[in-house]
Amino acid sequence: MKFTEEEMEIARAIVKEFFSLSETARREGLLALDWVLGEGIVSSSIGGKYGEFAQILLKNVVDGIDLSAVQQIGKTLAASSELSDGDNALFEMIICGVESIQVGDNPRILAQKLAAFTGIENYNSFLTDLGANDY
Repeated sequence: MKFTEEEMEIARAIVKEFFSLSETARREGLLALDWVLGEGIVSSSIGGKYGEFAQILLKNVVDGIDLSAVQQIGKTLAASSELSDGDNALFEMIICGVESIQVGDNPRILAQKLAAFTGIENYNSFLTDLGANDY
């Protein structure tokens, strides 16, 4: 999958935001994300339809909805939009990030999973700059 420059910027924002959310969830628990969601931080940091999509799925996680139901909601919402291949990959990244937070993955593992979607050329330096290699 080759992202456009704009899609790559969105992908980087997704990785950074989900890495931060993962750190919070691991340190303080999933309910700590309720405040972040209430403040609209996820929606604004990722932006547009991707931020709103992430907000919806993460709210379901905080509310205790089963993983398979969250996955189905995500796939249905993504399928209901007219998406290009790049857009679809960005939605898949978000679904993967939400799943990773819900199952309690280490923030480094989450960052690796999401960064792998992008084919980021300087993968290791990107993860190091993010702080993911500290875990």
